[in-house]
Amino acid sequence: MRICSISSSSGGNCIYVASDSTRILIDAGAPFVRVAKSLKVLGAGAGDLNVLVTHTHRDHIAHLATYVKQAEVNVFASGNAGLGAKQAVKHTEFDREGFAIGDIWVSPFSVSHDVPCTGYTLRNKSGAISVLTDLGTVDEQVIRNIIDSDIVLIESNHDEHLVTESAYPHFLKRRILSTSGHLSNSACAKVCSRLVTQGKVRQIILGHLSLENNYPELAFNTMQNTLMQAGCTEGKDYALEVAPAERMSGLYSVGFKAD
Repeated sequence: MRICSISSSSGGNCIYVASDSTRILIDAGAPFVRVAKSLKVLGAGAGDLNVLVTHTHRDHIAHLATYVKQAEVNVFASGNAGLGAKQAVKHTEFDREGFAIGDIWVSPFSVSHDVPCTGYTLRNKSGAISVLTDLGTVDEQVIRNIIDSDIVLIESNHDEHLVTESAYPHFLKRRILSTSGHLSNSACAKVCSRLVTQGKVRQIILGHLSLENNYPELAFNTMQNTLMQAGCTEGKDYALEVAPAERMSGLYSVGFKAD
């Protein structure tokens, strides 16, 4: 099983997860033309796709109707998400029970955001990949869902100081920094320290960086410094990438081995 971020920022999100026989997109916030080109690069066609929706904010579902129109897409969303009211697309609703898409077992779990929002752990015989963006805090229930994954794509949205000093109105600052807002670099780093030292996670992909209140270098360095303080060495205990905002990340397969 493998993962590639096609687009990851407040401007649009779409993440590719696939096995040899099953192809899944998590969210549909990137233009379909870009997604189709990325799939071609990845050696995958635009037909017979499955889309998992995390939540109904525009940067995650803006282009969903186009995906459905242009490709053979099966859409899945939590029954609590309210997708039907946001997008007139045929979709399958699920509760918190897991379900199979081809040879991949999908385990959805709730994350803390200001609208109903879902994180996903995807498993098959090769291992597990977790994807969680748009969450203000990580509780023990979320940790339990992701700690045994091999690869985690997790939100590292903002630097708290940059948000505080920004020109954003007070209500927006309060929303971002709240436990139902977005995960800061420092909070993300603390979570990943646990995932590496106490769990199986060996590949970390930082996603959903704010275009106004973060920098890739800042998110990367915050994570690296925190893991170093925990006694972890990059390349030996973990690998790290910041997902680009509007282009593809690396393609990662389950099975990263520490030296």
